[in-house]
Amino acid sequence: KMTATIPTTTMVLSKTSMICLFVMMMMTTMTSYTDAFSTISSSSSLSTLQQTKRKRVSFLQKSNYFMSSNNNNNYSGEEDEKPADVVGAKFFGGSAVKDELFDLKEEESALELLKKGRVTTVATRDDEEGGAEDDEEEEEEDRVYNRFEDDLAFTDDFAKKVSMALQLQMNEILYDDNDNDVDDDDRVSVQYSKAAKWDTPLRNSKSSSSPLEELQNAKQFYNRIDVAILSASSSSNNEMSLRWEISLLWPSPWQPQVLLTGTSKLTLDASSSDTIIITSQTDKLDDGGKQGTDITSALSSQLLPRFWDLYHIGMTPAAERSPLLPPTKSSSSFLAPYKLYELPPRLYCETTLPSSLREYREADVIPNHAFVTAIKTMGPNKQTYVTTTPVQVSIIRRPSSSSSSSSPDKKTSKNVIQWNIPLPPQFTSNPTLPLPSSDNNDDETCTYQYQPSKRLIATLPYNGSIQDNEITVARKKLYDAVVKDGYKPVLDKDSGRPKFFVYYNDVKACFTRDGLGMAVYEWRPDFGRGNEVGIELEM
Repeated sequence: KMTATIPTTTMVLSKTSMICLFVMMMMTTMTSYTDAFSTISSSSSLSTLQQTKRKRVSFLQKSNYFMSSNNNNNYSGEEDEKPADVVGAKFFGGSAVKDELFDLKEEESALELLKKGRVTTVATRDDEEGGAEDDEEEEEEDRVYNRFEDDLAFTDDFAKKVSMALQLQMNEILYDDNDNDVDDDDRVSVQYSKAAKWDTPLRNSKSSSSPLEELQNAKQFYNRIDVAILSASSSSNNEMSLRWEISLLWPSPWQPQVLLTGTSKLTLDASSSDTIIITSQTDKLDDGGKQGTDITSALSSQLLPRFWDLYHIGMTPAAERSPLLPPTKSSSSFLAPYKLYELPPRLYCETTLPSSLREYREADVIPNHAFVTAIKTMGPNKQTYVTTTPVQVSIIRRPSSSSSSSSPDKKTSKNVIQWNIPLPPQFTSNPTLPLPSSDNNDDETCTYQYQPSKRLIATLPYNGSIQDNEITVARKKLYDAVVKDGYKPVLDKDSGRPKFFVYYNDVKACFTRDGLGMAVYEWRPDFGRGNEVGIELEM
């Protein structure tokens, strides 16, 4: 029988917080949960009802870990590949809960889907040997999202080439990554002038004369650092604007995950045909106050330990939270039941699935076709990964491809569940992002979507799911409150309805540099789930 334990950590807590934490640690160690906390490879479901009725989502595991503990004695392979009971899944609730949730048939089906997505890699190798077909090459291209070819993010060719050159140089510093997938004809040489002026609120050592040198020095301080250029545009060959994200694993006992978002303005000298020289750079933080230079404001809320990260410490890393910035032009009244936030432009994984009955609880878990890899969480070769939260879930109306039987000419619509999963800079620093495998089902989609504009949202505390009956009351309360205060909801272009959503704060999406490979559903009591119902408003 497996029990959850929380390792001790050196930290400073108030007396009340320490007592609460001690009580919860004892409860976690000595009891078996009915709703098991699980860290699940690829995708998972904690809903027994969904498993028994639809079984749409399964626990996707490594192929060499499908053997149960009863078969371990017959294993004759290498020691470092010896299978555990259920790799990639940590069940806290005893073997009875494990037997109830683990389905070998669903595991094998999910693995076949993952293998199908890897066929394109084989096709590429065959092409190098002269044996690939043209349609297989096209299939491979369809499975990759090229960030620097997205016109929403990179608006002109000059900005694409300069930003890609800078991203590749940063990747080489941070990951020793020499990206050979980028055609040399598409690469340009970009360098910082020795006399370049750099105005930044970020930590800048005296020995660093450019951002690239500072990045090299910063590796010595932070446990991990990732940088991704998300978008760029140039007004001329002499001026360019960049949007970036920096992720830091802070060197403290609880290792908080810090996410900084901001922009840079570059002045360039493109007179040379061989090399583009950066002569000045000015950085500003999205959460850096009115001037964008207050680094303390950007860091303070992220460095303090969050209760649920501490409660689950040792099980999953602290989450990298998607930025919720104070609004620049609006503010909620003191007695308003909701909170206003501004969302900076970001890159998301947007996944859809047809909605069915509320009882199936399909919106509570990330669907299987959103995952592009698997994460090894046990053994000597276990992988480190980054977790992001919250996961935004909404149910929207979309036109249906089928017409009504009574009125063939009448257009019909259907409910679709949509997940917006925030992507960490560790993953988005790649020039190309792998897309999940597809079985040609138009109703089940997964894409990467860059949202280029800032958005204004209002959120209301809600300790439930988007498919609970109580969601209707929460939506109405939020809608009436924002309209009363003079705000106008943004309407969906297809249905004409307000854009409602739910932030799932008890879900963590887990990424490696290869992509989304795991979802973690934290155990929390109903009163402590901390989810939020939200609505998008006009700026």
